[in-house]
Amino acid sequence: MKILIPLAILSVMMALPTFLTSCSSDDELLPDTPEVLKPTITNWIEPWHVQGSGIDEVKAYMSTSMNGYTLTNESSSTANYQLVYSGSYESTGVIYSFTKHEGGLYSVIDTELCVNKSVIIKYLKEHYSLVAGAGSDDKKIQYLFTTPDKSTVITTLKVSDECFNVSYSFVTH
Repeated sequence: MKILIPLAILSVMMALPTFLTSCSSDDELLPDTPEVLKPTITNWIEPWHVQGSGIDEVKAYMSTSMNGYTLTNESSSTANYQLVYSGSYESTGVIYSFTKHEGGLYSVIDTELCVNKSVIIKYLKEHYSLVAGAGSDDKKIQYLFTTPDKSTVITTLKVSDECFNVSYSFVTH
């Protein structure tokens, strides 16, 4: 028994520096864990945005063309139906709104990551007309685009430090 006590004390004394070193905040022995990088895209695929489209058309498009998006909610109110798709990164997704009376698509809101802003804005500038004098603001990611026949208006606006919305609204003449 007398031999075990000094052996136990010796074991504790040997373990103490290792314990204190591993619990300190300035541990240089362990490598820094890299910060998780947010995904970036090279090509942007627009969400379905054909005025008057039915729910089945949107679901078919989303299941074939928009990989990485999952239907997370289907809701109905007295005025409309909504389909909510979540993206592969938190806070991203698409909301489709349909009229309850006719069942046709009337609004699309696509929430994208701000890190993908340049690719998306470039795509929109190539495929739509940027409305001059609409107060474009790169810092707020605030732009206004339209189709040549002015039947669709596309607006972009930063909604948080991480995300911005691309909204499609349809104009009836």
